[in-house]
Amino acid sequence: MTTSFLKNIKYFPLIGLILIPMLCLSSLSDQYTHVKWIAFYFVAFFSSIFTLINRERILLPRLGKISYIFLLVIVFYVLSALLNQGNYENQLLDWLTFFTTTLLAYNLFINENIFPEFFFQLNLLALLLISTYGFLQYFGIQLFSALAINEFPSSFFGFQNMSAEFVGSSLILQTVYFFYCQSSWSRLRKNIHILLLLIAHLYLFFLSSRTAFASVIVANSILFIFFYNQRWKFLTIISTALVLLMFPALHYKPQKSIFNQQTQKSLSIESNPLKSGFNFSIEKTQISALKKENINIRFRRWRNTLELFKKNWLFGIGPGNYEFGYIPFQSSVFQDPESTENSIVRSPHNGYLEALAENGLFFTLSLAVLVGWMLLKLFFTLPHTRNQSICKTLAAALLVYILTTAFTAFPLENAYPFYLTALSVGFLLSLICKEYWIFSNFKKIILFSLFTLGIGILGAFFTLSKFNENNFSRDKTRVNFACNFFPSNWKACSSKATLELEKGKLVEAERTVKKILAKSPNNFVAIRLLSLALLKQSKWHEACIALKIYDDLFYSESSLHLYYLHNCK
Repeated sequence: MTTSFLKNIKYFPLIGLILIPMLCLSSLSDQYTHVKWIAFYFVAFFSSIFTLINRERILLPRLGKISYIFLLVIVFYVLSALLNQGNYENQLLDWLTFFTTTLLAYNLFINENIFPEFFFQLNLLALLLISTYGFLQYFGIQLFSALAINEFPSSFFGFQNMSAEFVGSSLILQTVYFFYCQSSWSRLRKNIHILLLLIAHLYLFFLSSRTAFASVIVANSILFIFFYNQRWKFLTIISTALVLLMFPALHYKPQKSIFNQQTQKSLSIESNPLKSGFNFSIEKTQISALKKENINIRFRRWRNTLELFKKNWLFGIGPGNYEFGYIPFQSSVFQDPESTENSIVRSPHNGYLEALAENGLFFTLSLAVLVGWMLLKLFFTLPHTRNQSICKTLAAALLVYILTTAFTAFPLENAYPFYLTALSVGFLLSLICKEYWIFSNFKKIILFSLFTLGIGILGAFFTLSKFNENNFSRDKTRVNFACNFFPSNWKACSSKATLELEKGKLVEAERTVKKILAKSPNNFVAIRLLSLALLKQSKWHEACIALKIYDDLFYSESSLHLYYLHNCK
């Protein structure tokens, strides 16, 4: 029994296929649904532990000439972090988890003669559960109201765009599953699988993500090339045709939302959970206008982000620093209506522009060369076994899907696409790296002990920090812990400063806020708290300096502008 357990536990990294998309707890969730990151860290942590106790050898791929480019990418990333202020615990945790998952995926698939059907079945189960719940939620049936933290129907996965990323990538996975396994299926099972694919397409349409639509089309073109000689290739054509039809149909799509219910109420239309989802006359105007305005906002933000890049083109503003680094440029070319004192823009909705802005030109170019070289090598690699054929198809289709998504979204800032990218790179390396180093047991223990400690300690601090921030924001002890042990959580540190101000501990509040600003000088929430702490201490000159910095960030249109003019001029 122990031998069987150790043999099968190597598949544990694949548990994330169902655990990450299914897990969503309101007590740990905010706009980025951090609980999904926690699930990713959990999978990587226990996978690392199981690797330590497993007797199987660990292989490290020899990258050859690619290793020089890979080293350049790391060097430029580290330089970007060192030359810019910031707390980088989060980035360190994410990349530790990524490399651990990639290495384990590489070892899993290079050692397997048969691709584990378990991989596809986990994804299929998650797709079925999420789509079923999403349909029920869409039609007004809320089974688990505590999980629905957003007003838009979006299933367990969290938010609509995140759900669309999951459903789109799952369509690609399940299409590959069908092509490679249908020969051993009965006619009934084939028909059921095709029906499930059609239902998933319908749910993707309900989720309204044009980015996911476009990414599925591009990935389908890759699948069509791979399966050109198979008689079932028409499935990719049908899938592409269905998704293409979604673009014009999107403007007439019935959608239930809080906005729509409020519109009906103002127009004295009967409010009914089912009827409110199917009023075409209202929806046509609403969705068309929203989508058009959304496009305009994106272009404005991209243009402003380019200005940010021009000012910091060499090494960027530092990994993960976009949310406050963008603020001085929010109106540099066009006014960004979503960037206000009450709303923080965390991404330009373009992964490539974000890489340029945060990490600079050298990092982005070296990363582009690395990705391009690896993809070219993948496409020209001839698979010799069925396992290699599946790995090649999945790596190519999923990476192209994610790279396409990055044009108008930020997939690597969401846990599931980040996890899927790590698996895909593992598939890719198992094909293009024919040579490898064999780690001795001693080296394996050293390497995975470091991975386990790093992910375990940082992951525990991250989890406790988010939990305390979301559930105990009025508890000074808990908030102190959340801020001190994971300084990247600036929200917890702001809550700590707010409590200190309320209790009259002005010097402590000033010290806390200055620690935030030392790493994030444009954090306007902290600047506002600092000015308040200084005013209460009658430090008028320093308070006016803080108020001026705050007002300048918003081009003299801040809520404190008049106060600054009357008291500091």
